[in-house]
Amino acid sequence: MFWGLLFTIFLTGCAGKKPVDTITFEDRSNQGLAKHYIFLIHGVGGDQSHFGYLKPALLKALQSEDVQTEYIIQFFEYETQNNKKSIVDFSLELSQSLQNTIGVAMPDEDKISLIMHSQGGLIGSIWLFRSLTEQPGYHFEYIDNVDTFATFGTPFWGAKTAIFAGAIKAIFAKAGVPLAVPFGDKQLEDMAFGSDWSYQMRKAIIQADSDGTLQKKKQHIRFLNVAASADVLRPIGAFVSGGKEYEDDSAVPLASSRFNFLHVQNEQQKQIDWAPYYLVNGLHISPLPEEKSMYGIVQTPKPCLTDRFCDHPTFQLMWRHILAQEIPLAKLLTSKKVNSFMLDINLNLTADVNAKDIQFSFLNGQGGDLSTAGVKIADAQELYSSGHSCSKQNPQLCRFYFFGHFKESSSSEQETISLSISAKQIDSTQVSIPLRRGYSTFLEVQLQNKSETTSSDQ
Repeated sequence: MFWGLLFTIFLTGCAGKKPVDTITFEDRSNQGLAKHYIFLIHGVGGDQSHFGYLKPALLKALQSEDVQTEYIIQFFEYETQNNKKSIVDFSLELSQSLQNTIGVAMPDEDKISLIMHSQGGLIGSIWLFRSLTEQPGYHFEYIDNVDTFATFGTPFWGAKTAIFAGAIKAIFAKAGVPLAVPFGDKQLEDMAFGSDWSYQMRKAIIQADSDGTLQKKKQHIRFLNVAASADVLRPIGAFVSGGKEYEDDSAVPLASSRFNFLHVQNEQQKQIDWAPYYLVNGLHISPLPEEKSMYGIVQTPKPCLTDRFCDHPTFQLMWRHILAQEIPLAKLLTSKKVNSFMLDINLNLTADVNAKDIQFSFLNGQGGDLSTAGVKIADAQELYSSGHSCSKQNPQLCRFYFFGHFKESSSSEQETISLSISAKQIDSTQVSIPLRRGYSTFLEVQLQNKSETTSSDQ
């Protein structure tokens, strides 16, 4: 039952560095060409080896297609084993790394691109948002030069492996046995479902989506959001995504790896739609990255060094996107029909209400039994299918998450259900919730104390 999670957690920490073949590239420096800086940012527990042969293969592919640009590809590595550092700390380090490489100012014709795996996408997202809003320590002066912003297997809204790894570390710590794994405590906390960080990220995106000035600042940036679903792990699908099909890359649920999401507040519904989303067949991290049936989402295999049209699911997508070329999506993407979804419920509780007192009742769209709907919520056999956490900054702000899936009998892409929220101290609240295949729904509800309602009625 825990195999899928253990597979990624320990594989990520134990993957060794791979030797990369030496390739001679054409030296285009000092030729007066425009420069394109490409930064490869790994995930938690990772290092540059998690990209396989990507750096030399990508450089060769770009040089083969574009002779008018000098491409400079660099890794950004950080201390994922550091228990005291958070993803915000690493975003500041990334900001400094960019400045050390590029300098204080950039010519208009030069570009910056970020290719990010897993937690690397969170680090890059913080850098981007804080640079856009001109926060200290970041670089608004680079924004006009940012070209490609691509995430691969990034747990925007949480990862089950983060919860599991955190629990394992806590068990060993309580027993007084140090566990040597490269997963920092603060990073795991940030990547848990319903974390303060994910909530703040959601709110920042919602605000930015309605900010016309910010929209103009980012409109030239070419976003790319890629997720993987590992067909090779299909036998354990019921324990991970609740259905017969496996809808996870061994670390990140599909709905959590999709940057775009549905937002519901005060009965108002809105779809946040920033990044083109692509789904490929692959693993988050692979033990056999050269095997076609077990390709890692960014672990570029050796054949791509000499064949830029190799059959790896994301390599061609990467270099073609950077060059703004047409991408052969039919060849690269999986045709799998997505069934899973995620529901992220944020409640602002009154002072006398405990999160454990909250009761949820899921109903169909007409307020009847959910069994007649085309979806199922929180399958009992699915690991970490539901849970909750309250904010450390504001204990009355609590987040509850539920995973679910569309039934095999359903042909709908989206379905609306009703949710009843109740507790002894509050008025029962009923909310309509849109659920969409492969998406997360972010619901915000302000609960009202019964005494407050009574007072206002008198």
